[in-house]
Amino acid sequence: RRIFDSGKAYKKFMEIIKAQGGREIDPDTMRLGKYTFDYFSPKTGHITHIDNNIINRICRISGAPLDIRAGMYLYINKGKYVRTGDKLYTLYSESKERLQFAKEYVSEKSGVEID
Repeated sequence: RRIFDSGKAYKKFMEIIKAQGGREIDPDTMRLGKYTFDYFSPKTGHITHIDNNIINRICRISGAPLDIRAGMYLYINKGKYVRTGDKLYTLYSESKERLQFAKEYVSEKSGVEID
């Protein structure tokens, strides 16, 4: 948390983006996709696993990385205790259709395991 709050994590992230040919962006000026979908916990328990492959697939269906406004905001991490109805993540997309496809995928595979 200390490294994150100090800005060192952001600085390192920007170094990685630049090394891959990307450009630095100001997160405060980023606009998120106008279409959103919130995914809520279907049960009470601890987050035991977050499947990065499934999360990646959900984001790609939403339009990322080509649509720079598409993606996901995770409100959770492994080990966190959640209750039924807690918000686990929000999906963003500029395409209503892509977001609908992502929602259908999430209904089959959410990418989050709770026990």
